[in-house]
Amino acid sequence: ATEPKASLPEDISEVLRLLETRTREIRTLIDQGNFASVYVPTMIAKDVALQLADRAAAFPPPLRLRVVEAVSHVVRTAWNLDRLGDIGDRKQLIRSQQEFASAIAQIRALHEGR
Repeated sequence: ATEPKASLPEDISEVLRLLETRTREIRTLIDQGNFASVYVPTMIAKDVALQLADRAAAFPPPLRLRVVEAVSHVVRTAWNLDRLGDIGDRKQLIRSQQEFASAIAQIRALHEGR
């Protein structure tokens, strides 16, 4: 059975704060060398990002596709972070975490620029 999705705040700014918090948690785990635990905040953030994509209609039409593309990048880098955490490659984890954070920052910029 699948777990029900946790409900997200209505305010997209709050959702973005959740994603940014998870990004910091991921970086902290990497910095601590706790690579095997990276998957927990990574998968939570992936699920939150996917739910945010469901709300892309809240963005103006010209930005919707860019939001969905940024969410897709979050999802791809989340899976990569999970894989790299299993491998334990710090350099690649840091690079992937930076890509992850960049995709989330892009969503924030799109939200604030509307």
